[in-house]
Amino acid sequence: MKPFRQLSYWWWYALPVVFRRRPLLSGVLRDGNYLAAVPPLGAVAPIAAFCGGIVIGWARLGQGDIYTTSLPVMIAMLAVGSLGAALGLWLWVGFVLGDLWLWTGAPPRHFGGLVTAYLLLLILVVVIPLGAGRLRREFSFITRRLGPLQAIAEGALQVVFAVLLVYSWAHAAPPLIRSIYDLHNAGLNPVGPFAPLQNHPGQLVSAAAIATAVRVTAEMLSRSLAAPPQPVGRPFPRLTDAISRRWVAVTSGPRATIRRLVLSLVPPHTRAVFRGIAPILVVIVQAVVAAIMLRGILAGSGQQVLVGAIIAGVLLLRLLFGRLSPVSRVITAVPVPLRLLLGWFIASVIARSIINASSQTTFTPIVTSAMIGLGILALLMPRGQRGVADREPARRSPPSHGTEQP
Repeated sequence: MKPFRQLSYWWWYALPVVFRRRPLLSGVLRDGNYLAAVPPLGAVAPIAAFCGGIVIGWARLGQGDIYTTSLPVMIAMLAVGSLGAALGLWLWVGFVLGDLWLWTGAPPRHFGGLVTAYLLLLILVVVIPLGAGRLRREFSFITRRLGPLQAIAEGALQVVFAVLLVYSWAHAAPPLIRSIYDLHNAGLNPVGPFAPLQNHPGQLVSAAAIATAVRVTAEMLSRSLAAPPQPVGRPFPRLTDAISRRWVAVTSGPRATIRRLVLSLVPPHTRAVFRGIAPILVVIVQAVVAAIMLRGILAGSGQQVLVGAIIAGVLLLRLLFGRLSPVSRVITAVPVPLRLLLGWFIASVIARSIINASSQTTFTPIVTSAMIGLGILALLMPRGQRGVADREPARRSPPSHGTEQP
């Protein structure tokens, strides 16, 4: 049991600490640490997820050009990610390795579309499970008043949010993944790769509900298990130190080099300007990535540039609202769930009106509606303002159950 205990502790606590300067990555690696309450399971699960991802990407298991051709494969990957975002991340890394480098029979696929497909899979198996938990915590101002029913209510909310997010993903993914093919020859684009997801999205949604319910139940049960003894000292110190040194070298080395160049070549007053425009440059990069992901539903490069510019403007507006303290205080006085519901209702009404009034057979009305909805949400969610999920730590099992973060 000692090797299992050490390896489980390393996966779920020592490794996330290595990336503590990247809170999002550290949080992903820690999501699912209830599995550490059973050391053999906590030790083997990440390895099994990674190896399973390689097998799915390499051996295909009924897939065609892309994973959307096989509904069982999507359900299996979603189930793994729903049990913990960390497992989803290891599965995703293994799948990308298997699909991109090990699969020798891959047909011609547009690289930009392939990147979009990988990012969409990352959203399905990592972002959605993590987001469902964060949204659940945003309702803590209500659930904390339920007393002994709080855990059950929070678990039910997490299942509901996972269902809603997967439902949205299932309808958004097929047109976005179209970009793996040549969009200029629409007649050559096969329908088969997207048909399972378009015809049976309910099966994926049902899988999300079941897998999330299993995860919530397992988290509750893990709190009642006997505490596994904590390992003495740091497990695998050489491996941990090697990863830490490599991570610091990869992230700090280029940054230090750029800093030295800036200090030697750029005057002090110009550096202040660079610091001021850094958030704007980040917004531009985000807008470019979003425009590339939307390539599958955009008609030509002109519309892609226009949509990218609109997204950049919306993100800049969100950044501006976050810097205007009086405005952001008024907006953030309303709980995040109420703002999300309000934004969803307004955007839905506008989108329904635009789509019903349009006679076009292209994606233009949908894109227009999406841009308006994005603008509404940007106004209601100023950047830099934290919600309950950021201000309060996530619920963890007590130290006696072996799931406390060191």
